[in-house]
Amino acid sequence: MANDESIENWTLRDRISLVTKVLIAVGVVQYFENITGQLQFYQRATLVVIAVLVLGELLQRTRRVIGADG
Repeated sequence: MANDESIENWTLRDRISLVTKVLIAVGVVQYFENITGQLQFYQRATLVVIAVLVLGELLQRTRRVIGADG
């Protein structure tokens, strides 16, 4: 997923990757919420965004290490 591409140019793999990252992020936030107690909506939303960004970076680094990007 290059930053200069519009969503219409995303491949199925890119879309599945984004959905997977969001679902994992929501799961992480729910787990964190169970440990710490109730979170406000904006706290949950912020944690989901941070988790998606971190997962995206980890996925990119993993692809580079195994040579999946070329």
